[in-house]
Amino acid sequence: MKYTSFFLIIILLQIFLLSNCSENTTEPEDNNTQKTIDVLVLGDDGTEDSLMMVLDQAGFNVDYAGPYYEYDGSQIEKYKVVILLNGVEWVEVMSNAAQEIIRDYVATGGVLFSIEWISWSGATNQIINDILPVDYGGWWSSGSEYYYKVIDHAISQALPDTFLLPSAWSYSNTVLDMAEEKNAQMIFQGSKSGAAVVIGDFEQGKLIHWNMGGEWFGTDIWTGEVRQLFINCVSYGRSVAK
Repeated sequence: MKYTSFFLIIILLQIFLLSNCSENTTEPEDNNTQKTIDVLVLGDDGTEDSLMMVLDQAGFNVDYAGPYYEYDGSQIEKYKVVILLNGVEWVEVMSNAAQEIIRDYVATGGVLFSIEWISWSGATNQIINDILPVDYGGWWSSGSEYYYKVIDHAISQALPDTFLLPSAWSYSNTVLDMAEEKNAQMIFQGSKSGAAVVIGDFEQGKLIHWNMGGEWFGTDIWTGEVRQLFINCVSYGRSVAK
C-alpha cells in the first residue's frame, strides 16, 4: 500500500509538470491588430468608380466604405492605406469622432492618401486638415498643366521628369506646410497648381497628398502617366505602413 501511494504521487507529479511545460511553451497572444488589407477607399459619390477600377486592375486588395462623410472609423486598423476622396462632393463634413479615429490611425503607423478638395474645404474637416503636409494656396483652377519631378522617390518611379496632364483636370493651388514635425517633401510640382504631390509625417504614420481635384466621375483623366502616378502613391503607402 505504501509503494502504491508512492507511485501514485510520482504519476500525479509528472502530470503536473507536463501540464506546466505545455502552458509555458504556448505562444503569447499577440494583441496587436495586423494590417491585412491594402486599401480602404472613402468615396465622394463618383470619383471612386474609375479609381477603384484602376486599383483592381493593378492587383490591390481594396474595400469601399461608402462616402467619406458617412464613415464612422470602424475597422480602420485592418488597412495599410486609407484613400480619402472629395472630388465630387467636397463640402460634406465627416464627424469629428471619425476624423479623430483617422488621425489616431495615422499617428500609430497608418497611411492617409488625401486627394483634393480637402485643403480647399479644410475648415469643414479641420481635424484631418491639420495633419496634412500642405496648405491651401488661395486659389483653384482647371485645365491641363505640366508636372515636374522635384526629387527621386518611389512615387516618381517609372515616370518622366516632365509630363502633361489632361485638359479634363482641376486642382487647387497648394503650398508645403513648413512645420518641422510634418517633414513635408514635394515629389512633383505643378506648373499651375504648386505643390502637386507631397508626402509628410504625422507621428509614426505617413501622409500623401495629391492636389488633383476631380471630378473623375464620367471623365477620363487616366493617361498612362496619371495612372502610374496614382499606382505609385498607393504602392508607396502600402510599403511604409506599420
